[in-house]
Order: sequence, then structure tokens, then C-alpha cells
Amino acid sequence: MMNIITQIINGLGANVVNLMAVAVAGFIVKGVSVFLVKGWQYFLKKKIARYITQFIPQGIAFGDLLKGIKPNHERLVQAVLTVQNLVLKAFPPRLRPTVDKLIDENAIAREIERKLNEEKQEGLAKPTAE
Repeated sequence: MMNIITQIINGLGANVVNLMAVAVAGFIVKGVSVFLVKGWQYFLKKKIARYITQFIPQGIAFGDLLKGIKPNHERLVQAVLTVQNLVLKAFPPRLRPTVDKLIDENAIAREIERKLNEEKQEGLAKPTAE
């Protein structure tokens, strides 16, 4: 009787150890996959930001074409859309849906406004007399 009870306890113990090993392996695999996905998104966002800063002058130029035709808000929206389209075209077609989700329209609008304000301030600055 004691041998049977010992065998049952040993069998249950082995099953518990196997179950714990599978659970730990699952957590490790999940952690590694989350790390890879977040890292990939981070590098993709960095590349998107670089393209946005590269294409902002073209968006501003398109907004300047609409000067007098459309109100300022509509010109800004068109400039943001121009920058978005240029960024999307810079990526391969299979990545475009992901990139479209990662693009922040408000950040593009802020960058355009900053660039326009810098240009206005440069125009207002007068050279110092020597």
C-alpha cells in the first residue's frame, strides 16, 4: 500500500514539474516576442520620424500653393496629408498599413507649425551692428 501511495505522489510530482516547465517556457517565449515586436515598432517609428522631418518642407511648399485659395486650417490639413502620403510612399506596400497606424497627424502639424514659426522669426530678426 505504501509503495502505491509513493508511486502516485512521485507521478503527481513529475506532472507538476512538467506543468511548471511548460508555463515558464510560455512566459519566456511571450516575453521575447513582446520584446521583438516593441523593438521593431521603435525602429519603425524612428524611421517614420526621420522621413517626416525630411518631407516637412515639401508639405509646407504644397500649403503655400494653396495660399489665398483655402483658409489656413485647410492649408495645414493639406500639408499634413501631403507629408503623410510622402512618408507612406517611402515604405514598401506590405508595411504601409502598419506605418499608417503609427503616423501621428498632430505631431506632423506641430512640426509644420514650428518650422513656419522658425522661418517667421528668422525673417523678423535683424542683424546686429558691428
